[in-house]
Amino acid sequence: MGGDFGCAWSNAVQVYYIALDELQFPLTDNDFTQKWTLLTWPAKIDKQMDKTLKILAADNERYQKEMEGEQALFANTMESLDTVVSNFAQHTDLAQVH
Repeated sequence: MGGDFGCAWSNAVQVYYIALDELQFPLTDNDFTQKWTLLTWPAKIDKQMDKTLKILAADNERYQKEMEGEQALFANTMESLDTVVSNFAQHTDLAQVH
């Protein structure tokens, strides 16, 4: 809901500045700064989103490689344990226990 209000407010302010421009009404320094801040924020947000998506993609790739390495290590460990457990089958005579 907050995003809707921000968008509505942004549109209302843009209409306000368009009307002032059409009337060639001089803006105060504060109004001028507010107008250009309003106009440049969408591009700043898009730029930050692109940057964040690139970081997330790189992190995802790194985590995927880490996971594959850990899975290979786990598979090797499981094979070793399987061999050890299989070797226990050879020890069936309790008389040989010291």
